[in-house]
Formats: sequence, C-alpha cells, structure tokens
Amino acid sequence: MNNKNKKLPQSQQNSTVGSGFYTANDEDFYQTLWDDKKFSVPTPPMRNTEENLFKKRKFSIWYTFLIVFGIYFILSIYLSNVLFQPLQVVGASMYPTMNNTADSAVSQIGSDVVYIDNSQNPEYKDIVVFDSSFTSGKTEYYIKRVIATAGDTIQFVRISEVAHFERTASGDIYCAKYILYKNGQPLEEDYIREDMLMSVGYPHIDEVKNASDFYKAVISEEEITVPENHIFVMGDNRNESRDSRDFGFVPNDQIVGTVRIHIEYGKPLIVALIHSIKEKYLF
Repeated sequence: MNNKNKKLPQSQQNSTVGSGFYTANDEDFYQTLWDDKKFSVPTPPMRNTEENLFKKRKFSIWYTFLIVFGIYFILSIYLSNVLFQPLQVVGASMYPTMNNTADSAVSQIGSDVVYIDNSQNPEYKDIVVFDSSFTSGKTEYYIKRVIATAGDTIQFVRISEVAHFERTASGDIYCAKYILYKNGQPLEEDYIREDMLMSVGYPHIDEVKNASDFYKAVISEEEITVPENHIFVMGDNRNESRDSRDFGFVPNDQIVGTVRIHIEYGKPLIVALIHSIKEKYLF
C-alpha cells in the first residue's frame, strides 16, 4: 500500500511534523498561550485596596483630631492657670463691647469671660479689672476702659441743655449731653454705646442728689488732671456705668490686671483668640 495516500488521523490534520517535534493546530496553540501564567496579567484586589485607603484615611483623621484637641487642651490649661487669670463679666456697663448678648441695660442672656494678666501699667483704651475697695470699702471687682493715664488732662464739655428727663421714685432726673476732651482735643469714641448723658440737676448743679464732689466737678466742665500712679476709667455703656466720674481716679496698685483675651458668650477659644488679636487686646 502506498504510504503517500494514507490519511492522517483527524486529530493530526492541519499539523506538520518536523525534526521530531509536534506542532499543534492554531486553535490549540492560542489556547496554550491563554492558559500560560506567563502571559496572564493579575487583576488587583480592588476591594482590599479601597478598604486599605479608607482605613488609612480614617486613622489620619483621628490622628489629626487628637493632635488638635491636645493642643487646644494644653493651651486652655496654660492660658487659664499659668499665663492669664479668667474672670466672668457681670453686668452691662461695658455693653456693647462685652456682654453684647444683653437685650437691655439690665437683662442679659449670658456672660462673657475675660483673661487678664497682672499688668498694673495700662494704656489708653485698655480694658482693666480693678478692686473697688478703695471707694466702696469692700472687695468688689470692676471692669472698665482706661480713658486717661497719669499726666493727662480731661474735661467734660456740655453740648446741650436738658436733653433727657426721667421721673423716678426718688425724684426727678434731669440730664444733659456731654462730650469728652482729653489734652485739649475731643475724643473719638467709636466704642461707646450711645451719646453720653449725665445728670445735671435743675436748675442748679447742687440739686444733683447723692452726687460726689468729684462728679460735681465733672459736670461743671472743670479741667481735671490725672495724678501720678492713677488712671481715669469709664464703662462703654456710659449711661449705665458707675465709674471714675463718680468715685474719682483709680490707683494703679488697685488694678488686678489688663484684659488680654475676651471670649464672647457661646464662642470657642479659637474665635476669641482671633477677636482678641483683632481688637489689640493680646498684642
């Protein structure tokens, strides 16, 4: 039988034999390439990658939070116990600068807090806390703004006739409008609540009831010079404040401290620090 006419098995059709090696058909060849691990590209585990990123991000957030909270806590302790002394502001004599949640001269929603240092040499516009025992006979802290320091000359100048009248149980109160001169120049006081009214009596100053001699000198438009080691203070809420117009100059040694940080009611410390820098309390 002629070998040339012998058919190859079906499995060997379309294949060739050479040099003793068997080569598969095209379909088997590409299937072999597909199954070979050398030619396969591993698919990254996407879920695990996303979970790892989430865990790292979550850890980073908590780590940042702990650092910020730790700094805030240490700063609060340092401010309140080492560097400055905290005090609560009571009353409306410094409204609207402080306790500006007050809806009137008497009622208020909450009290501000101030941190003071132990400085006893304040400057004009500084807000100070002092012991009023030199005038009241008992230890009571007042908070007021410094208007004049040693050597300054002040004068209250009347610019109206009786501008306000109020009838009370203790008697009638007649008030006139005043502006303040310091060293011969009128002060621009953008921090006060309203125009300054002071009881003048009517028709004579001597009819002002329970007025000190110092107060009578004030409303009589006398020039007053602040003595050495003293300051002259007033509240920003001029018409609802008992201050140097009544009891006179404050001795420097009665000053407890100067306000360096002012925390408005309900505001966080970081907002207070920014506010205190802006208002030049801190620096």
